[in-house]
Amino acid sequence: GDSARPVPPPPALCGADSASDIACIARRPDDRRKSPMSRMHMQSQPSPGACLSCTVQLLPTRYAQRVFPIRVTWASEQAVHLILPTDRILNCYHSLLNSEIDGFKEIVLGSRTAQVRSDAGANLDVTLDSIRLHLQNTDFTPAACQPRLIEIPICSDSDLAPDLEAVAKHTGLSTESVIALHLSGEYSVRILGFSPGFAYIDGLPPALHTPRLDTPRPRVRAGSVGIAGTRTCVYPRTTPGGWHLIGATPLCMFDPNRNPPTVLEPGDRVKFRQVTRAEFDACEGI
Repeated sequence: GDSARPVPPPPALCGADSASDIACIARRPDDRRKSPMSRMHMQSQPSPGACLSCTVQLLPTRYAQRVFPIRVTWASEQAVHLILPTDRILNCYHSLLNSEIDGFKEIVLGSRTAQVRSDAGANLDVTLDSIRLHLQNTDFTPAACQPRLIEIPICSDSDLAPDLEAVAKHTGLSTESVIALHLSGEYSVRILGFSPGFAYIDGLPPALHTPRLDTPRPRVRAGSVGIAGTRTCVYPRTTPGGWHLIGATPLCMFDPNRNPPTVLEPGDRVKFRQVTRAEFDACEGI
């Protein structure tokens, strides 16, 4: 999960002059400055996972939107977790991903949080102040976050789909119906995790909901398309795995020498397209 231990509730804002004031995202406990950017009460002992900030009242000045909270907890000396409403998290992710903030290294999306990491040696407080100002002018409306549509070819020949029969038996469908129903899904990438480039893809049709394997495989070939629970996935690398495999794509889903290295990013829409074995073999590794 996003936090292994309970997080104490954040203390209340102190000294805000108006609803349009924005408290600084986070401060270390030894920083007690009373500027409008840093008015907050903080705990005395920092530790990863401990809540060290107030609830930040964020009111973007360019957009007439309601105030909503962003809470921050320390993850390490050079990273913090931003905890914000789930319907705003993708906007935050893409806005910061495309920014050029000094000291900002990367943002990693979780199910309910975004971890912001700064460059080694950077002053995280200064970087966070810059992020605060950046988010102040971020459009958090749904229309501002336009997802890409990524088409993924898939072949479901028997050697590429070792669990297709088992899924058909579990769901009471024919193998052809399992394939057709999976192809018909309207999918979106929730997060990346488990291994580099591994996307947790929401939108699996309810009729295909299937539990994970009782015993994970020690080796799943790169490109394998799996289903488990309410999600589908594409294994970007050869790794162990416990999802039911119903096909494979010839695409190379992760290449550290590419920019970006992953085919899929959080928020992407995904459409699977069936291809023949000849097409699969001709395109494998592209």
